[in-house]
Amino acid sequence: MKRLPLAVLALMLPGALAAQTGSQLERGELPGFILGYEASQGPQTIEEYIPEGESVERWTRMVTVQHFGPRVTQGQNPIDFMERMRGLLANSCPGAEFDYLRLFSLRLFSVEGVPAASMRSDCPLNSVTRQPETTFFLALGRDTNLDIVQVAFRHLPEAGEVAWAENYLETVHLCEENCR
Repeated sequence: MKRLPLAVLALMLPGALAAQTGSQLERGELPGFILGYEASQGPQTIEEYIPEGESVERWTRMVTVQHFGPRVTQGQNPIDFMERMRGLLANSCPGAEFDYLRLFSLRLFSVEGVPAASMRSDCPLNSVTRQPETTFFLALGRDTNLDIVQVAFRHLPEAGEVAWAENYLETVHLCEENCR
């Protein structure tokens, strides 16, 4: 899966991200990772974290955090997002496979009362990088906002890496102001 520009990411949801007052996305620490890229466009933000010594063009692992506000989501829920992402990935990566994580099935479940969904995608050969890519997605929908956290590998992850990705996604939650 190639890195998509912010403008293209906005197309994944009908509309564009703003922070919701009163709550914020919290997630676990990423020791050994640095912020490699960040951007915002209207009510949409994206942050990409990569291992120290790597770049957003040449990475082995990446954690991406996105926020889509009301004008982007237009009421779209986490399942809608996952189905749309699945379609985009299937079109961009022939032979892509999707597995709904045993931790999170593709049904509307919740994280601390917030609707959520997750999915794993395996792309056997990215046409741009000529490498396999595996991505774990978690989508949280609150009111008219949608937060997406992705953990990606540019290789088929081993069991320990899969556990690391799943454990990291389990740290994601929403909390009130001044959570830490």
